[in-house]
Amino acid sequence: MLMVGILWGTTNPLLKLGWKSSAQPTVEIDSQKIDPSTAFDFIPARPSDKDDIVKLCVNEFIHVEPHSKALKLTEEASRNIFEYIAAKSLHYPYSYRIHEKDTGRLIGFRLLSIGHRDPSLDVEPVPLAEVSHPGAKRICEILEESKAKMWRWADDGVRKVLRREITYVTPRHQRKGIANFLIHLGLDFKALRSIGVHGITSEASSLANQRLLEKHGYVCVGKPDYKLEMHDGNEGVKVYFKDLRH
Repeated sequence: MLMVGILWGTTNPLLKLGWKSSAQPTVEIDSQKIDPSTAFDFIPARPSDKDDIVKLCVNEFIHVEPHSKALKLTEEASRNIFEYIAAKSLHYPYSYRIHEKDTGRLIGFRLLSIGHRDPSLDVEPVPLAEVSHPGAKRICEILEESKAKMWRWADDGVRKVLRREITYVTPRHQRKGIANFLIHLGLDFKALRSIGVHGITSEASSLANQRLLEKHGYVCVGKPDYKLEMHDGNEGVKVYFKDLRH
């Protein structure tokens, strides 16, 4: 989606769904090793976290995400969109919320969902309400166009994908390695393949996320065909794909 991830009990049923418990990754920024988990808690997100995540979207995200700013999204105009995305993502066990260790404050999240070539197979716990705000309507159009580009590009063998919906970190905690740490946190590619997931796709709307995906081997399969004046200098949503079949 725009821009740019459950451990219960001793025997974790989520391992069968593509979640894995492993040593936390250490990321490298400016030649210094950074482990964000020393300052932040990365907690698997549940459906009960939806309201807190939506609140962060309408209070913060829309004011810093390039498309949301350019199209002048408001809390009222965007709430239904984020309700829809959050509910869809939290239906699956692949999303995370990030909290400051010292305060417990929610400072970010990663939302992932499952998408199918046959959209009738998609799970949508909360229907997307009709959108009337011009900016919100345009964002929905851009996202739908971007998803369609990926399916047109992909060969017929790609039927089911893990979709990166939104990754967000509050501005004062950016450039601390959090987004890099989150990129594949908790994902077991072998387990994902075993349930028929053929790849990971992302509609990246910020320059920072586009660069991050390219760094991790995602291939750009679709470029924007529209123009918006955005504060970070990016040209629009780029569609990325990471093939998990081999």
